[in-house]
Amino acid sequence: MKNLESLKERIIKALEEKGFRVIRRGLINGISGVKHFFDLVVEDPRRGSRLAVSLSDKVSFEHIFSILATRMDTRTGHLLIAKEVDREAIELLQKVNVTTLILGGKFSLISNSIESGEELILDVIIRQLKGEKE
Repeated sequence: MKNLESLKERIIKALEEKGFRVIRRGLINGISGVKHFFDLVVEDPRRGSRLAVSLSDKVSFEHIFSILATRMDTRTGHLLIAKEVDREAIELLQKVNVTTLILGGKFSLISNSIESGEELILDVIIRQLKGEKE
């Protein structure tokens, strides 16, 4: 997770320089009353929009139900950034509009280098905050 922590700090710095508000270990209250924590909650003060961001080394099918429940309860856009995601999990996440970026590995959507994915990650975050589709 060390590389992900470094990536997270660089993304936070870049987003803050662009005028976005970034909350580490951000909290979003769900419709059910449950409080959900995310690695980052990014807010666009100009538009009043926000995006929950989760970072993980590996996401397997067992993790999906928690992600799905959180997505439905918060009704907030969700970006999942992971080093590895099971194929079945990717398909299910796509169906519920959880954007998933995989940093290297067997089913890489970015590249084999975490650092080279920074610009894509920033672009995805900013487009989602603007309400643009992938």
